[in-house]
Amino acid sequence: MFRFALFSLMTTVLLSGCSRSPGAREAAVKLTVTYNFKAKCLVVTARDRNGSGETTEALTDNLKDFAQGSQTAVLAVFRKDGWSRTLNLTATAYESPLCKGPALVERALTVELPETQVIEQTLDLAGPDGDEDGYIADSEGGTDCDDAAANVHPSASEVCDDQDNNCDGNTDEGVGTSWYPDQDGDGFGDLKAAPLVRCTQPAKHVQDHSDCLDSNANAYPRKDFTETTCDEVDDDCNGTVDDTFPLKETACEDPCPSGTWVCNSNKNGLACQGAPPKEPYYPDADGDGEGDEHSTGPSLKCPKAPFPQGTVANKTDCDDQDPLNARGNFESCDARDNNCNTTVDEDNACMGKGWKSFSDDAAIKDRQWKSVSIAPNGWVWVAGDGGKLAVRKNDGVAFSSLDGACGNTAWKATWTTVNGIVVLAGDNGQVAWHDGTNCHDQQSVRGGSPLTSVIGRAQNNVTQVYAVNAWGELYSWTQGSTSSSRHFDSAPTYLGVHTLDGTGPLLLVGGANEYDRDRSAPLIADHPGSGNETALTLHTLPTIAGYGGYLTAVWMVSSNVAYAVGDKGLILKWDGNKTWSRVNLPNGTPVADYTSVVALDPASVYVTDMDGRIRLLKSSGWAPDPIYDGPQPLRDIAAKTMNDIWAVGDNGLVVHFAE
Repeated sequence: MFRFALFSLMTTVLLSGCSRSPGAREAAVKLTVTYNFKAKCLVVTARDRNGSGETTEALTDNLKDFAQGSQTAVLAVFRKDGWSRTLNLTATAYESPLCKGPALVERALTVELPETQVIEQTLDLAGPDGDEDGYIADSEGGTDCDDAAANVHPSASEVCDDQDNNCDGNTDEGVGTSWYPDQDGDGFGDLKAAPLVRCTQPAKHVQDHSDCLDSNANAYPRKDFTETTCDEVDDDCNGTVDDTFPLKETACEDPCPSGTWVCNSNKNGLACQGAPPKEPYYPDADGDGEGDEHSTGPSLKCPKAPFPQGTVANKTDCDDQDPLNARGNFESCDARDNNCNTTVDEDNACMGKGWKSFSDDAAIKDRQWKSVSIAPNGWVWVAGDGGKLAVRKNDGVAFSSLDGACGNTAWKATWTTVNGIVVLAGDNGQVAWHDGTNCHDQQSVRGGSPLTSVIGRAQNNVTQVYAVNAWGELYSWTQGSTSSSRHFDSAPTYLGVHTLDGTGPLLLVGGANEYDRDRSAPLIADHPGSGNETALTLHTLPTIAGYGGYLTAVWMVSSNVAYAVGDKGLILKWDGNKTWSRVNLPNGTPVADYTSVVALDPASVYVTDMDGRIRLLKSSGWAPDPIYDGPQPLRDIAAKTMNDIWAVGDNGLVVHFAE
C-alpha cells in the first residue's frame, strides 16, 4: 500500500459539528483508491459541492513500477478555506504518463466532513482485464490488444509466435530471423534488399544476402571462379563485371582507332565497338585529285590517317595518266580527251580548229624542214636544208620566206630568244641569228663540224648559247658575239643538248660510237657549261640487250625530270640523279626512230618519229593513240601551250595545233 498526503500544498479546514465548519486540519478524508491495471497516471480531484472550488493531484512517477495485481493508493483529502463541508471526490486512471487521452476508469463519490475527525472512503477503479495482465482491453478503452492472453500487452516483449505480443500492430518485429529475397532461386539472397524478419522462413527467402544480381541464377558469390562468359554480369559477385576480360571498356583499334572493347555477340570474347571502318583510297598517278577508275581494287586506310602520297578517296578518273583528263571535266582544245568520253576536242572545244598543215604555203612547200622554234613573243621559226628559213609573226597569217637570208647552209637546229630572234646552227659548223628582218653574225665555229643541236640560257643577265656536233664537241658563245669557245672534243657523237635557265647542268645525248650508228651504244652526259672535258660526267643507262643506235634529242622538264629519245623506239627518263630508266612503249606500238621531244610539264611530253606520228607521254604512261599521224617523217617539234604545238618534217611538212 502506498500512502500520500494529497494536496499537500493546499490549506484546507475541516468543519466540526453543525455550528461551524471544520478547520483546515480538523477533519479529513482518508481516501483509498484501488485499481487492477497498470496505470501510468492517477488523478484525484476534490471539489466543493456547494461552491466552485476544485483542486487536483496527479500521481505518475510513483505508479510506473506498480506490480501486477490489485493496487492501492491512500490519500488524505483536506478541504480549503471557504469550502463547504460537502466534497465531491473523483479518481481517474490514464495509461499515458501525460495524463491525457481517453480515461481508462473513472469513479466518484460525495462525502460530508464531520467537525473533527477523519473519515475513510474507498474508490474502486477496477477495469475489465480478463487476462489479469494489468492492461485493460482495447475494446474497453485500454491498450491490451488480446485481453485473453496474459503475455500480450503493450509492455510485453515480442517473441517468435506469429502474434503481436506488444500490441504495436506488428507481428514478431525485431525478433526472429532476418530473411532476404531469393527471386532467382540460386540459394543466395538479394544483397540490396531490406530484410524481412520472421520466425519461419518465408517463400523465396533465404538467410544469406550476398547475391549481387538476384534476377540471374548464374550470378552468386563464388571463390576462385573464372568467368567464361562476357555478358555484363558479375557472375561471382566479387565486385568486378567480366573480370576474365581485363581489356573490356578499354580503347581498341580494330580496324581503326576510337573504338572500345565490349562483349561480342557470342558472349565468349571481346569485339571492338565504335571503331570506324577503313576507308577506300585509289591511286592518283597524275596528281589531278581524281583516282584511277581502272584500279583493280581500293586500298584501305583509317579515316584519320593521311592519304598515302599519290592517292585520293575517289575513283572518277578515266585517264589517270593525264592530270587534264577526268570525268566531269570540260573539254579543252588540247588534243586530249579531257572529259573521258573517248572523243578528243569535241563540242567545238577548238572553235573549229585542229591540226592544220602549211605544206601548201609558198614559203613552206617542197622544203626539207629540220627544226622549228616558238619564240616567247609568239613568232614561229622553221629552218631546213639549203638555207631554207621562214617565220610567222602573227596568228592566222602565212609564213614569210627568208630563204637564203643567212646563206644556203643546211640548218639542223634552232633556238629563239625572248625578243623573237632565232639562232641557227647547221652543217660545216655554221651559226647565225636572224631578227626577222636581217641575218647577223654568220660564222663557222672551230673545226667546221656539222652542228646537230643548239640551246641558249639566261645566266647572270647574259644569254649564253651552246651547240653540239656529231664529232663529240661542245661549243658556246655569247649571243651577239662573233667568237665561240670549244669546251672539249670527245670520242662520242652528240645529237642533242638541252638545259634550263641558270647555272644547272647541260644534258648531252648521242652515241658512244661516232662512226657506226647501228652498233653504237646510246650515251648521255652532263656538263656545267664551263670548263673542258674533265667537267664532263657520263650517266648510267639501262642495259638493252641487242640494242644499237643513237639518242637523238633531250628535253629537261625540271631540275630532276628529263626525257631523251632516240633510234628504234628508245625513250629514257631521268630523275635528277645520274641514272636513267627506260620508258616502255604502249602495247602494239610499232617501233619507230624517235626524232625530237618537247615537254610543257611532266604530264605533257610530246615525241615525234620518222613514221610521221606525234605521241603524248604523260607522267605515268602513254596516251593510247598518237595525237597526230601524218604522211611524212617528222624531224622536230616545239610547243608553247597544249593548244599551240608545231611540228616539221620532210617534203614541206609543217603542222600546227590548234588552228
